Order: sequence, then C-alpha cells, then structure tokens
Amino acid sequence: FSSRWPGLLLRSGLNPDEAQWISAAMKLLHDPVFWRSVDGNTSGPLNIFPLVLPALFGFRLEYASARLIGLILITLSSLWLYYSLKALYGLRLARLSVMPVVTCIALMRDLDLIHYSSEHVPVFLLSLSLLLLCKYYFAGKNVLALSFGFVIGLIPYAKLQAVPVAFALFLVFVCILWFKRISKVEFLRKLSLSVLGAVSFSVLIAIYLSIFSLWGDFWKTYIMTDLVYHRGADSGFLKIFFHSVNFVYYFRDVLEMEDTGKLLQLTGIFSAASLPLLALSYSRRDTKRPPSSSFIFYGLFFLAASVYVTLPFRSMLLNG
Repeated sequence: FSSRWPGLLLRSGLNPDEAQWISAAMKLLHDPVFWRSVDGNTSGPLNIFPLVLPALFGFRLEYASARLIGLILITLSSLWLYYSLKALYGLRLARLSVMPVVTCIALMRDLDLIHYSSEHVPVFLLSLSLLLLCKYYFAGKNVLALSFGFVIGLIPYAKLQAVPVAFALFLVFVCILWFKRISKVEFLRKLSLSVLGAVSFSVLIAIYLSIFSLWGDFWKTYIMTDLVYHRGADSGFLKIFFHSVNFVYYFRDVLEMEDTGKLLQLTGIFSAASLPLLALSYSRRDTKRPPSSSFIFYGLFFLAASVYVTLPFRSMLLNG
C-alpha cells in the first residue's frame, strides 16, 4: 500500500476512462440517479459510486482520490485472497502463495495499471466471493451461502464482463454442495439461499428502474453497450478457442508487459522456493485440504473455467 503512494500524484490522463468516471462521480453528487444523470458505458453504478466517498469526508474528487480508492480496493482484494488461501491450505502456504501478487502490485509502474480501473470493484467483489466460498467449504453455515450469493449478485452491476468469472465461482459452490453428500432437501435449501441472495440486489435494481422510469436507459446504455462492445471482437468461436488454449501465445502476451511479466517470473521464483516447505507441510499433514479426487476435479474444472472466461479477452487481443 505504501509503495503505491507515488502513483497517486502522477500526471492526469493515464487513461481516458479515469477522467470520465471522476466527472461522473461529480455529477452524482448533484443528481445521484444513475443511468439518468450518468452513463457509465460498460461500467455499472458500483464501479462509479465508490469515487463519491472522498467527497463525503470533505476531500476533493480528483485523480489522487480516485487512485486512492482503487488502491484501497486492490489492497483489500489481496487480503481476501490471502484469507481464502489460509482457509484452504494453512498460514505458511497462504503467505508464500500471495507474495508474488502483493510484490507485483507494489512495484507496478505501467501507466495502464496505476489509474482507477473498471476492474477494481469487480476484482474486489470476486475476491470477497472466493473468501466466502472457502469459509462455506469448512463451516457450511446458511448465512455464508446467503452472503456468497448476495456478493455474486452485485457483480453484474459493477461490470458485466466479470459475470463469467462469477458464474464459474457459483458452479464451484454447487459442486461443493454436491460433494458434501447432504440430503436433497438440504441441498435445495442451501442452493435456494444462495440464489435468493444473488437475485435480491437485482430486485432492488428493478424497483429502482421502475420508480425512475429508467428501463430504456438501462437497456440501451448498459446492456446493449456491452453487447456492441464485444460484437466487434467476434472472430469465430473455433479460432478464438484455438488461440485461447494455446498457452504459448498467452504467456507471450503476459511477458510483453513489464509488470505482468514480473508477476509471472515472481510466481516461478516463489513456487520453486516454496517446494521444500510444501513437501514438509504435506509430510506433517498440518494443512486443511480437500480430498485428492476433489482436488483433481477442481483443478480440471478451474482450467476449463479459465479458458471460458478468457475467450472475450483473447478475441479482443486477436483483433488488435
């Protein structure tokens, strides 16, 4: 967090989206009805309303305040990831696993990775969803199932492009219920709780849109904008799929950007350095981990889900 402070004072104009969202936040201070006063383009209200928070504490809305909000969200996302790994694999492995991510974030210098991004809120919500999912895996409490569904239900109103990742996490939740070997009644009860949590915010949004007669604006400026945005990136499913699973191209794209290249290198270094501790942990059996068959299943599942959620991104790269 402290190493990213200088980035708050960099020149404006790192990314034009940043200026658009700051001006949108200024408008919301005078007219807080989203989709009437503000067109967020492919970003929903949860992406822009956090930028209003500094004004509530007497600070100006500017580039520094926007980047501070983004930095707080990145820091919290890293913490949620750490606690998720800790719940699954124990303290030592969690510390080692999160170090490459934290180190990379601390040392980022690429200008496109410093500005307030439309990915900050979705990643924060996805990280929180992952934490609730891991907590549920061990506790199995109804309130965790409801909370997990509620956070998943918030993601479409931050950024629709994050929905595939959210859907993949929800499928993992369904798999966890299945592997718990609970009764059908209990299975349906917990699944219903998560679905109830997921749709609750959408019900509030529907009421809000009806009260202010914004259904047309919501559809045209948010849903259709996202559809048009991705339509130009369509280059044929087979072509996209072939390039998505071609990890040689994927790693080349990652390495071309200095900061993400560092993340990949650090992951390799930390992975190699942690192998002795990993072997020691498993020999002592002091970590909580799922059964081997479930571990293999989830590994294959996440591999397939990762290919699925990266298809739109890969198609945009292929079209320049």
